[in-house]
Amino acid sequence: MKFCIEGLFRKEPDTAGTASIGVSVTRATGERLEHYVLKDPAVSRKNGWMLAKQTFTLPAGSRAIEIQIRGAFRGRILVRDPSLVRLEPEM
Repeated sequence: MKFCIEGLFRKEPDTAGTASIGVSVTRATGERLEHYVLKDPAVSRKNGWMLAKQTFTLPAGSRAIEIQIRGAFRGRILVRDPSLVRLEPEM
């Protein structure tokens, strides 16, 4: 199955560090893939927002998927519209 994860990020002027959007996957065996997808914001949008967006395929035997916001920063980072969307298979 294919999915797309995305979110918008904006750092306040006095903020140092980074934040990203990510996905962790748990397989039917109980094995957890903690950082299966981790995407930093890289595409500029208006009003200082940056887009992080990544399309990915779940590994075989996946049982659960979790969206996460991760960061190591001092100050304030705003996150808007985080989403995880299952993409329709191509016909």
